[in-house]
Amino acid sequence: MKRSLPVRSWRSAASPGSRGLDLACEPVPPSRLRSAIDSVLRDEASREAIFLVLPVLAASRRDVREAIAGAGGRDDGIRVCLALDRRSACLVPAEPVGMGNVGLILDGVDEAMPLSDYATPFVEAIRFDASFLQRAASDVRAGCMLDAALRLTRDLGLATLGEEPDDASGCRDDRHALDWTVGPVIVASWTPGERMHPAPAAQLRSARTASGSGTLFSSR
Repeated sequence: MKRSLPVRSWRSAASPGSRGLDLACEPVPPSRLRSAIDSVLRDEASREAIFLVLPVLAASRRDVREAIAGAGGRDDGIRVCLALDRRSACLVPAEPVGMGNVGLILDGVDEAMPLSDYATPFVEAIRFDASFLQRAASDVRAGCMLDAALRLTRDLGLATLGEEPDDASGCRDDRHALDWTVGPVIVASWTPGERMHPAPAAQLRSARTASGSGTLFSSR
């Protein structure tokens, strides 16, 4: 039976041969997290990835603990990164158990998020909101906010992820380069056991050269 798996590929600016996977869907409840991970990583081709990002729906500390437990305990070597919004990230226990090969990403970061949230304990990367990156490409004030955000993330040693904005002008601002950029959906539907076929390379957005990549998603 076919199932919907909107998977996208992350490309590294510092190491073009490295890639991650992104499950581009609504936040996943902790009770369904293990099943979602297994669905994506069941195929052999997916194991070439360094990490997998999944948005998580967590409304309580119990949900966060369950999500970490559901993502951990794997022996495939792929880092599973739980993408949490600001409210959920604040629910991470002071001493989370079972992190192992599980990472936490602060998700949906835009100009309204206080910079102090970037230092939330155990967060090791941030994912910028796509609309914020688009505004920063054309609006001076939004661009200044993104400049400040990127300087802070690099000072904190955090990796940065996001979609490259549309660039109708043909101009690029290297100051806004991210460590990882994501391409379009590469798998629309998939029967478990089938091989995952990525989109042609020409359709994938090339990663920019980052000035000071984060240390989290290094090549294996």
